[in-house]
Amino acid sequence: MPSGLAAWAVTLRLDRTQCADNHNFAHKICVFPQLIFATALSLARQHGVLHELSLCQAIAGLVKPHAAGRRVDVVRVQVGALRQVVPDSLEFCWSLVCQQLEENMVDAQLELDLVPAEVLCHDCEQQSRIESRWSVYCPGCASTDVDVLSGNEFLVTSIEVS
Repeated sequence: MPSGLAAWAVTLRLDRTQCADNHNFAHKICVFPQLIFATALSLARQHGVLHELSLCQAIAGLVKPHAAGRRVDVVRVQVGALRQVVPDSLEFCWSLVCQQLEENMVDAQLELDLVPAEVLCHDCEQQSRIESRWSVYCPGCASTDVDVLSGNEFLVTSIEVS
């Protein structure tokens, strides 16, 4: 499980307020998967990863018609560094979304291809990789007169079906 989301699992296991009776909450996980999804959605709101959750729902909606009822094994997605997507959160949310899908997509793995951000500077004419996700400028001369060459991608590039 992603380290940044470990608190989610603890909260999910210990949250007995979702249970109306005295049964063990772990039992509810097996019996009521919709309850778990609702709880996870609530936790997603609290921890600010609704962005990743909605992206995963969009990916699933795109993949489903292309799978045409066949089992989906792998979904490959390119994610640019400037897209403000946290890879661990996206993978965690994918596992939540897959639990709610039809049987042919339940075990689908999400493979991420992380694309670095690159810019072309109009002042110094240098092509450079940038490290910051928050500000886009030329690392050579600090000019903001740049064209983004890569890093804005968010593409489903392929799916494997069987």
